[in-house]
Amino acid sequence: MDNKITRKRLSNFLSYEWILMLIFVLIAVTTMELVYSVTATRITAGQYFKYYLDKNLSSDVADFYIALGYEPDKNGKTFSYEIMKLGVESVMFSDEVLTARLSVQEGDVIFSDVTEEDGSSRAKALIDNYSVMPLDNLLSSAKEYLEGFKENGTLSEDLIVRHFNERMKKDNRFRTEEQKAAGRLLEIGRIQKLAKDVEDFEKIFAAGNEGLFFNYTKYAQTLAFRPDDEDAQILYGREVAAGRENAKYGIRLSALTYEGTDKKDVSRFFQKVDTGTAEDVIVMVFDFTSYQPDLQFETISFIDTILRECSDLLD
Repeated sequence: MDNKITRKRLSNFLSYEWILMLIFVLIAVTTMELVYSVTATRITAGQYFKYYLDKNLSSDVADFYIALGYEPDKNGKTFSYEIMKLGVESVMFSDEVLTARLSVQEGDVIFSDVTEEDGSSRAKALIDNYSVMPLDNLLSSAKEYLEGFKENGTLSEDLIVRHFNERMKKDNRFRTEEQKAAGRLLEIGRIQKLAKDVEDFEKIFAAGNEGLFFNYTKYAQTLAFRPDDEDAQILYGREVAAGRENAKYGIRLSALTYEGTDKKDVSRFFQKVDTGTAEDVIVMVFDFTSYQPDLQFETISFIDTILRECSDLLD
C-alpha cells in the first residue's frame, strides 16, 4: 500500500478537508474556554481592594504597600484572605474615569482635599456626587454584620462556617474537601480579625476626638451654589431628616499624632503636591455594601492600619 505523502496528496487533502480541520480547531478552542470558565477563579469587585488619590495628592505607594503588609490568600496584617488584588489609581484630570470606575464598584477608599476655594471644596463635591459612606454608619453596619455570627454575644464558629459554606458554593478556590477545610479556618480567622478591627475602629469615636473628623451634610455645597434647585433642596432635606446632618465623612490625616519613635509621619505616605504635607487631606470610604456585603468592611481594616502606623489612637 502506497502511503507516501506527496505534494499532490497534501494539496488534495487541504483542498477537501480544511473545513473539517477548522471544526476540530474550533472544538479544541471552545473546550479550553469551557474548562477555563469552570475552573478559573474570578475576582469580584469586593476582592479587588482599590484606593484613589484625588487631584493634587501624591503618595509613596511602595512605602505604603509595605506598611499594609499585603499577603494574598492569607489573613494578613491589614486585609483578609478574601482580598486577592490590591491597587491604587490617581484621579489626574477629569472625573469621567473615576465615575466609570465607580459605576462598576471598582474602588473602596479615596484620599481627598478639604481645602476651601471660592466657597467649595473637592471633598464636598465628591460626597455630593458619589456614594460616600459616613464613618459612623460604616461602624454601625460592621457591628450589625458581626452580630450575624454571634450566639449569646460571642462569635460562633458554627455560624461562621455555615455562612462560609453557603457563600462559597461557586468559588473555585474551594472545590476539594481539603481546600474547603482550609477555607473554613481562613474564614473563622477573617471574622475574628474583623471583630478586633471593628473594636479598635470604634475607639476613635470616643469623646475628645472630634477634631479627627471631617463633618459635612451631604448636598449642602450643591445647595449653597444652587439655592433655588428644588431637587437639591429635597435631597438635602432627606439627609437632615435621616440624622446625617454634619455626619463624619472623613478622617483628617493631619490630626494623626503620636509620641515616641515607633510611628511614622502620615505625610510620608500621603501629601498634597503643592505643600508636601498631609494638611487638609482626608480619607473617605465608598459605600458598595449592597454589592459586597461580606467585604465592605475591609475598609475598616485599611483605615485601622493607617491609624496604627501613624498615631497613638489605637494603642
